[in-house]
Amino acid sequence: MNQDELVRKLNSVGKKVFVLQFELFRSYADGEVSKADLIERLVKEGISNDAGAAIRCSNAKLIFQADRAVDALQLVIASKIATNIKIRAGELIASFGNSDPLNVAPQILEILSWRLVAELWRRHPSEFMLLETHPGGGMYDCLSLWSIKSKCGEI
Repeated sequence: MNQDELVRKLNSVGKKVFVLQFELFRSYADGEVSKADLIERLVKEGISNDAGAAIRCSNAKLIFQADRAVDALQLVIASKIATNIKIRAGELIASFGNSDPLNVAPQILEILSWRLVAELWRRHPSEFMLLETHPGGGMYDCLSLWSIKSKCGEI
């Protein structure tokens, strides 16, 4: 499956649906869930009617069979879609048979970094100040949490 075919298949499934139903589609592609059961679930959850669910199932299965699921998730991350869907796609990539957790796309690392720092900052707003810096004339992108209470500014 070339890149254009992957884009068409992913668009037929729907980027959001592909991410949110990823495990279910993978189970179907692996033969653990029948097509009828998958269609029934998609219809029951209000994602599609019967015909639309059948099309989504077939295209999702083709993506998995072509071993392009991670590529599809990376397309989702690069697209104009809600941040929470991009974050979930990044989490799926990180957990999808990747023996080297640092061998992920730079966009995914950035999304996950922002999520971690934002969550720490949200939980401790009176303790930290969030800084985004670009030292070396923009060669690096850094996220920092600086302690408000510490005089030296270290976390």
